[in-house]
Amino acid sequence: MVTATIKNLVNANAGSNVDVNSCKLCSFEVCSFSGLLIDLVREQKVFNILRGLRTPSDFEYELQLTGLYHQLEPRVEIVFLTPTIEHLYLSASMVREIAMLGGDVSRFVTREVKAALQQKFNAAKKLKV
Repeated sequence: MVTATIKNLVNANAGSNVDVNSCKLCSFEVCSFSGLLIDLVREQKVFNILRGLRTPSDFEYELQLTGLYHQLEPRVEIVFLTPTIEHLYLSASMVREIAMLGGDVSRFVTREVKAALQQKFNAAKKLKV
């Protein structure tokens, strides 16, 4: 999924003249480590970092880290990737609100949950009348 996202970004920014599969800009490695990220960046001599975000609070935290990273290593560049809707964190209250207002929640919940929400909000509408 990340590869496709990077390919889409490169294609959108560079046009169709770029061979994404052989492009040095498109290669990346996922690695685990212990210690400071900046130490790994310097050790590997790789100053571009991809970070995934799920929620607004992730962004706030990562933005603070980015400032610190730049103070520790000015050459570092960080790109944030946001999730597609099926991987996005959704709160139950948001889904309930969509259902309450008559929206389609089938992308977010199972058929059984969708039916229960519809039953709940249809019953509530009948009580108001």
